Amino acid sequence: MHFFIHYLIVGKTTHIGALYQAFLKMHLTPKVPRTLSTLLLAYNTDLFGALTHYCIGHAAIYYGVGYVKL
Repeated sequence: MHFFIHYLIVGKTTHIGALYQAFLKMHLTPKVPRTLSTLLLAYNTDLFGALTHYCIGHAAIYYGVGYVKL
């Protein structure tokens, strides 16, 4: 869910500011280990950087150079 909500929020900083704390709290309520929750959310937050060519500023470089196909 955290990954797919990025389509509704334009910027990465806005996405982290709005959702990271809420999802971390949601993970910690059923006693998921803190380190695992933090690392999984960080991984998903960085993963959507290459999701599309407009996700984050440097994604244009990934697509422009050809590292990731459009």
